[in-house]
Amino acid sequence: MAGVFGSGTRPARHARRLIGAAAILGVAAQAIPPATAKETAALPPSADAVWCGYDDPAWMREEDIHASDLGRTVQCPEPASAQTLPVELVLPMPCHRRMVFRKVPVLQDNILDYPVARLGMVTEPVDKAVLSTLVTAASSEAGGSAATGKEGIRQDAGMSMSMAALANQTANGAWTAPIGGGFTDPVSDKAGMERVYYIGKYEVTAPQYAAFAPGGAVDCDASVAAAGSGPGKVPAANEISWLDAASFAEAYSLWLLKENAKKIAKDGIPLLPYEQSAAGFLRLPTEAEWEFAARGGIADQATQNSLMPQTAKDIAATPDNLVNRVEEDDDGRLLFMVGRKMPNLLGLYDVVGNVEEIVLDLFRPVGPGMMGGQPGGFLTRGGNSRDQDQYSSPAVGARTEKAFYTDGEVTRDTAVGFRLVLSAQFFVNDRRGESWTEGATSWVRSGQLAQARLAAARMPEDVPGGARQADADRQLAELQAQVDNLQTRAMAAGQEIERLNADNAAYQTRIEALRDDLARRTAADAEDPAAAAAAGAQLARLQTAQEQAQMDIARLQMELQAERAASGDRAAAADAANRLQGELDRARAEARRLQTALQAQLAQLAADRDQIRQENDRLRMALADAQEVVDRRVGLDRQLTRLQADFRQAQAENAEITGNLGVARQHLAAASAEARRGARDVRQERVRSAMLTVSAINMTERMIRSAAALADRARGNLAGLPAAERATAEASLAEIARRIDILETTNTAQFRFYLGTVLSLGRGATEDVTAAVAAIRADLAAQGIVVLEQALALVERHLGVALQAGGAVPETVTRGWRDDITAVGRI
Repeated sequence: MAGVFGSGTRPARHARRLIGAAAILGVAAQAIPPATAKETAALPPSADAVWCGYDDPAWMREEDIHASDLGRTVQCPEPASAQTLPVELVLPMPCHRRMVFRKVPVLQDNILDYPVARLGMVTEPVDKAVLSTLVTAASSEAGGSAATGKEGIRQDAGMSMSMAALANQTANGAWTAPIGGGFTDPVSDKAGMERVYYIGKYEVTAPQYAAFAPGGAVDCDASVAAAGSGPGKVPAANEISWLDAASFAEAYSLWLLKENAKKIAKDGIPLLPYEQSAAGFLRLPTEAEWEFAARGGIADQATQNSLMPQTAKDIAATPDNLVNRVEEDDDGRLLFMVGRKMPNLLGLYDVVGNVEEIVLDLFRPVGPGMMGGQPGGFLTRGGNSRDQDQYSSPAVGARTEKAFYTDGEVTRDTAVGFRLVLSAQFFVNDRRGESWTEGATSWVRSGQLAQARLAAARMPEDVPGGARQADADRQLAELQAQVDNLQTRAMAAGQEIERLNADNAAYQTRIEALRDDLARRTAADAEDPAAAAAAGAQLARLQTAQEQAQMDIARLQMELQAERAASGDRAAAADAANRLQGELDRARAEARRLQTALQAQLAQLAADRDQIRQENDRLRMALADAQEVVDRRVGLDRQLTRLQADFRQAQAENAEITGNLGVARQHLAAASAEARRGARDVRQERVRSAMLTVSAINMTERMIRSAAALADRARGNLAGLPAAERATAEASLAEIARRIDILETTNTAQFRFYLGTVLSLGRGATEDVTAAVAAIRADLAAQGIVVLEQALALVERHLGVALQAGGAVPETVTRGWRDDITAVGRI
């Protein structure tokens, strides 16, 4: 109220000048977008509006960066329908939580044909001599030999390293396993069939795990308490036993199945993906499912020895990009934050490092060529960020055996967590009609099984993939025929070489004989010219024969070299035949690898397609936002027009109030003129003027406070307008503020008039004021003038104070009057 009467501070006056903005921007208040992720950090982590900040933190962080660049706010995405088997599946949880899963596609020829994944790591074999030494040392220690002594074995660093390498080969060696999915993709256009399963995008987080108390009861308070320090900073659940993880999967599955039944009853569409009439359920992943997904959906010979998973082309598969570091809270507890590094090719985070992840299988040793038969403790995969030594550093093929019980207690390691798989049972029933309930035995699954069995009984040409096998068999037969032909030709060539060698030797003997005969004849006929001529002719013939013989020798040598080369070709052909089966085996393995790589590429294409769809959705949202801005501007123009009309009405009301003041002054003048008729009539007129004045003050005060309320709502919205619109609004505000100042000045004058009237009544008035006020009240009611009861009571009290003071009213009493009028103005 101090500002109304001219004694307010500069901020108060500035606030009054924003009163008009409330009317301009009041309608736009409901169209303002929600706060950004950073502004909502203080909200309860169970709020639906920010679920992605806690349950999909990597997506939230990336979208927050893009949104900041575009000047937009982040909206958590709407989950896709589970019935379409989307690349990313979002399932609800209690306490407004969500859990995000990623699709793992597996291409199969039929329901019983499973691709074989090459898993584990190709470890360096331990030398046989070292193995023999270890056998001897172990036998000696077991027998208590004094020659080798226990202390001597433990102190041998080389022996310890060999023992560690042998244990690493047994735990983390190479192995193979078939891979299959639980759901049949209905939109797959690939040859054969695509079967899929879903695995958690992140490790189960602390708030997700805390949502279910021991026994399966929902505990939202614990979930909120475990949510971390805000969106994007969510730790993984740790200190988990195998039984804890299995119990959580059971509790969550039961909760989902109940919610699934409610959704079917409500709108006829399930919450979970279905395989015929069998709804999906949650469990721990098998070891093969976990590693196949962790590797990025590619598990062939070429990638088997990779320590890191397969990643997208623009992400280097290095520990710096994929392995999260461990943090500590204020109490020194280890925190393993999820989603802080880059994902693998399937979009999974923290499959290497962070916490070790429990799988469904029990640990079994890796033997030569196959898994061992003895199951041991429970098994964790991927390693953790806390261990960095040679044989326990995080790796996609790392396997660790954990004891179920340690020192009489359930084992709960600080660096052990888990993630879940969504799958379905194998034998399913048909749906009953169009519903999602079970019917008779599934004809669909029976048909799939019959097709698989029939394929196994067909000729190779009829089996899916059999054409490639038949081509390979034909090539093998052709190569075998070529080998037989080469062997026959080799025998004939050997015989021809022997003949040519004999002919060459005969030519050499003949040439030597001719040379000797020529020498003898030359010596005998040296003095006979005719004989010399004949000898010369004979010599020429011999030289010609010799040249011909040399040419024949050269030709024979060339033929011999050609035959030797042909013999080498035959040997190479024989070697090629011996290597043929190995080449075929490698070709088949390469075909498998290419098939798996194609699956991963198709999965990446599907992910890119979903990303394009999301971008299109964001563009549509941007267009909607732009249209909303246009609509908002139209609404602001309309609101401004209404505001101007309201102020014209306010001016009219102010004129009416001014008229009332004029009437009051006329009454006062009449009272002065009638002073001769008695002091009583004068006081009545002054009391009536005081009442009209306080009523006018009350009306004006309420109007100004109403405008102030609008200003409070509009003050935060003015900054969100574009620059041009903000300038227009500020110009309107300046004019409106000027008019409000006029109202304030008028109101101040009215208050001073009221004080003067009351003080004038207090001078020389000694009779009972209550009776006078009652008479004036009746007079005003008879004239149709309505005055607030609070204003009448206020005048009565102030008249009493003025009468008692005899006109000398202290400043403290004056402030009290102002406070009283302020209180009446709020009514």
